[in-house]
Amino acid sequence: MDSLHGKMLQEIADTLAASVEFEDLLHEVMVRLVEHTGARQSLVLVTSTDDQVYYVLGSSEDPTALRLPVQRDAHPEVTQAITTLTEVWLPGVDNDPAMDQVLRERELGGLWTLPLPWKGAAYGVFQLGFAEPVQLSDPACTLVRQARSLISFSLRGSALYSSLHEQTRKRVTGDHETERITSLLRQYEEFFQRAFDGILVLDRQYRVQHINPAGEQITGYAHHGLVGSNLRDIVVEADRESLTSLLEQLRQGASYSFDLGLITTSGDRIQVSVSPSAILEEDEVIVLSFRDVSESRALENELRSTKEFLERLIDSASDAIVATDINGQVILFNKGAERLFKMQASDVVGNLVLDDLYPPGEAGRVMEELRGPGGGGIGRLKAVRKEVMNDNQELIPASLSANLIYEDGGEVGTVGIISDLRERLRIEQRLAQAQEKLVETEKQALIAELAGTTAHELNQPLTSVMGYAELIRRRMNADDGNLRAIDTILHEAERMAEIVRKIGKITRYETKTYVGGTQILDLDKSSKE
Repeated sequence: MDSLHGKMLQEIADTLAASVEFEDLLHEVMVRLVEHTGARQSLVLVTSTDDQVYYVLGSSEDPTALRLPVQRDAHPEVTQAITTLTEVWLPGVDNDPAMDQVLRERELGGLWTLPLPWKGAAYGVFQLGFAEPVQLSDPACTLVRQARSLISFSLRGSALYSSLHEQTRKRVTGDHETERITSLLRQYEEFFQRAFDGILVLDRQYRVQHINPAGEQITGYAHHGLVGSNLRDIVVEADRESLTSLLEQLRQGASYSFDLGLITTSGDRIQVSVSPSAILEEDEVIVLSFRDVSESRALENELRSTKEFLERLIDSASDAIVATDINGQVILFNKGAERLFKMQASDVVGNLVLDDLYPPGEAGRVMEELRGPGGGGIGRLKAVRKEVMNDNQELIPASLSANLIYEDGGEVGTVGIISDLRERLRIEQRLAQAQEKLVETEKQALIAELAGTTAHELNQPLTSVMGYAELIRRRMNADDGNLRAIDTILHEAERMAEIVRKIGKITRYETKTYVGGTQILDLDKSSKE
């Protein structure tokens, strides 16, 4: 072997000896051999305790092709290499038609199959497939054979091969169990076939041994495609852990129904209600009947979500919302009602009636108004002013809107929305007081403006009257008969001047009673500082 092939063989040995997952190492070695020999693909197939199949433990094309079963009849060259412990080249010197068919089916031009030896026998093969018929050089052939020996030794001692061997051993052991169960199921076959519900039969390891036609229709799985699979394989991941516990309890004699999420063949998820049966309990076989409840559960969830949303909506309302049944008993009492009536819903619902929330006789009048044509029509009461009564017998002014609740044309209850008016009335009272004060202020301002204007306008003519009266008085003789009249004019003019001065000082509106009970402006009080 030349140095290049020797180096390649050393690298393969080092790779297989690395402390990594063996399947990854095997795939890497097979890819390198394909690249080195010009092959199109390579495979490692091994025997098992199952006489019908070989198992793929490595592929250069697909690293995930692990424990993949292939029918032995489709690989006559593998059977020949294992049974004769010799290499098989295709095309060979004198191929039979079956060997030629192998190349045609796999669209290959050449196929080299090398047995994997172990203690004088072969437990599998290593294959190289070529696109065209080839003739490898002696060094390349030697490299492949030595690499095959390394692969055989490493694979035989790997956990990958051990787990496959154990798996197939259990499968063969399970085949006898399956035959026993199959024989048992024949006794109940007609019952299972006629059942309207789906029926699953599980063995001790919870593998499916039978599914009836109704079950096939529900899940989409055919009988032959599901039998032998563990029930966990078609159960949604969230339910798998609890499933094992539930099945264990059923085996111990428990009997109750439960919901289970299944994955159908289309990948959809359905919800089924599962009930156990004791038909085959004496044979340690679990029989489960199930029916699709996806729509009903979805509807239940939707109704529950809607109910929870409405409850949150009602509780978030600031107004009190109270509902009663046809007998007047309270069946709904939201947070707003708790605040208004100072009572807890737990103490009210089912314990108090509508009469307990109103003054005596008021609840009856409300019902009369609801059933009458006024107030919004029969069965409806628009917002009206009422009084309600809290836990301390305190009367609270409120605004009430109410409706009768009907079902199939008959009354079944009432619902009322009650708004607390105390704060609103307080605000209205303060607004009224402020309005009165504003009117009073505006009146005083108007009087002050009018008084100022009046004083200004009267001062000018009054000054002229007093001035001319004084001038006339000075020109008159002391014995003049009109002197007294002039003095009277001056005195009254001065009196009028004093009144004008008071008018000019008016700052507020004060009244006093005049003749006949008439209220007139009290000039002295209104102008007093």
